[in-house]
Amino acid sequence: MTVYLLSHHSISFAAIADYTQESKNAEYYPRTYYQRGLAYVAKGDQQKAIQDFEKVIQLTQEPDFPRYTTNQGLQQQAKEQLQKLRSGVL
Repeated sequence: MTVYLLSHHSISFAAIADYTQESKNAEYYPRTYYQRGLAYVAKGDQQKAIQDFEKVIQLTQEPDFPRYTTNQGLQQQAKEQLQKLRSGVL
């Protein structure tokens, strides 16, 4: 997975494209959705960011999901991002 600095809009567009492609290859990999959500935040597309953060939470709530325990931190980060988006902080 490529890691992007999300402070530049041109980079966030590339990040979104890469994370979208990766999500097609690894549909159940929550970190991909989390990273793409951050890219959408950088781009200013709050609705798509919310959808991706909600997908992270959905994927990481299943106790039989691989790496359930290690993904709990990622779930918490997604919840925090959602809270910021919904309160207008981001």
